[in-house]
Amino acid sequence: MKSSIGESMTREPVMIGAQVSIREAQEVFHMWGMRHLPVTNNDNELIGIVSERDIAKAYAGGLKGTTTVSEIMTEDPYKVLPHTPLGEVAQCMAENKYGCAIVVDVSMHVKGIFTTTDALFILAKMLHGPNDTNYKLLKIEDYIQSYKIA
Repeated sequence: MKSSIGESMTREPVMIGAQVSIREAQEVFHMWGMRHLPVTNNDNELIGIVSERDIAKAYAGGLKGTTTVSEIMTEDPYKVLPHTPLGEVAQCMAENKYGCAIVVDVSMHVKGIFTTTDALFILAKMLHGPNDTNYKLLKIEDYIQSYKIA
């Protein structure tokens, strides 16, 4: 079994800038089928995260689609270094009800993302055994390739 978060994360996740509108972020969520987007500054350093839930709350609170994600994002999201043990990350996510962990390097550049969906795929594989081919992690590269072909 993979022991560090760097081995289990989705590499090079889709990210957005702080000045992207919540309408544009919603389009990214829909296009890529994801629920969390790391938000970066002009130097590609992590400054926050925005989720589908954040956008739903923004609309429910009367904000317009032109509102920037910087106004609704969670600043200082849960982040870890690539060598952090997988079990430690999963436990922290469960205890704090985090939907994801952002994997960064020491310069705060995003290297990957690990979501509850990733954790469930690992759990399913553990429960079904390593030779069960019904469950596999879908890497973003594979998803992009299938999206281009379709």
